[in-house]
Amino acid sequence: MEKHIRYVIDGYTTRIAKDIKNALKSHLTNLDDDIKISKNGYKISLSFRTPANVRVMQCEEIDELLSKLGVMAIRIIVSNVVTFAFEGATSSATVSGITGGTAAKRLNVGLLIAALSGLAGYTVGKMVEKSEGIILSCEKRNGRWVRI
Repeated sequence: MEKHIRYVIDGYTTRIAKDIKNALKSHLTNLDDDIKISKNGYKISLSFRTPANVRVMQCEEIDELLSKLGVMAIRIIVSNVVTFAFEGATSSATVSGITGGTAAKRLNVGLLIAALSGLAGYTVGKMVEKSEGIILSCEKRNGRWVRI
């Protein structure tokens, strides 16, 4: 079980998703390999996480960084998450303690308890991530960041 800070950003860009991912890795030193980017036309959603002991970036800082990378952010959500790692899972989802999917090896006891008690959020590959709470949520309105 590890604690992280998850950043979820919606915005617009004309750049290629792979270029943004590589640039983000070079600008932020505390990122893990869990950078997710979804691009549909000019709309982009990106998500990354940092260790829990790293200072939380404010919306203005994130916006400044992303504008250097060619992304115009419009919504930013920062939250505390807990990740549980396990071996041999392909993909599944957990909603209110009901787990779907397949696993090739036995889950460890901590993950099993988390999943059965409804603590788990979602799984992808070999990880389950659960949001513990939103730290910061903001939108860009009339060129200014507004906390929501």
